[in-house]
Amino acid sequence: MVQCPAAAAVANPRRAAERWLHWRGITDWDKTEGVRPQPGRFRNQAEYIVWGSKGNMPLDRRTPVLPGVIREPVRKADKHHLTGKPTELMRQLVRICESGGRVLYPFAGSGTTLVATQVEGYSFTGVEMTSHYSDVARVRPDN
Repeated sequence: MVQCPAAAAVANPRRAAERWLHWRGITDWDKTEGVRPQPGRFRNQAEYIVWGSKGNMPLDRRTPVLPGVIREPVRKADKHHLTGKPTELMRQLVRICESGGRVLYPFAGSGTTLVATQVEGYSFTGVEMTSHYSDVARVRPDN
């Protein structure tokens, strides 16, 4: 999965995703009404998640039917990075993987997705270019 700015996803989502994976689609994260309001404007309460797979995804795979929109609020206690995502959101996203699957996350940040993959029972590989956040991910108590 690749999370990208809304403008890039809307402008040409397929092109953005196909550099790394086989395009599957876009799902939405509804951050709920708890996001910071901007008077006189629409709330920025949604992010778009471009997703795909490394190879085929046969319809007879043993994975659940997942929601098309994931409604999960941002929680301060769960935010270890400026752009950190809720662990519960990432748990729901990694469930697209088959049992025994491996998650490659090239934007590991503070390790929330890595925590989610562990909780859900998948193996993972995380890549983070910032040494500070690599250290944060390694020492998180939930990791």
